[in-house]
Amino acid sequence: MNISIERIQLQLPAGFEHRADSIARLLGDELGRLSWRADYRIDHLTVAPQTVASHHTDARIAGQLAQTIHAQVTKGGGGC
Repeated sequence: MNISIERIQLQLPAGFEHRADSIARLLGDELGRLSWRADYRIDHLTVAPQTVASHHTDARIAGQLAQTIHAQVTKGGGGC
């Protein structure tokens, strides 16, 4: 099963600007580790705001975002 993301836009809290590239890369890694029931093609996906703290690691934030995306995509179908 595959998930392909051509572009991702993250809106991070102030002060996280220097961490955005790392979080985005780790998010891709985390999404790749998850089990997907089908191949998905989604033109646009918006997830609810997530609570993160400045002391959270980039990996922890990426994992949280990946779980949220995974739950929303697999719950809503969207398989091709």
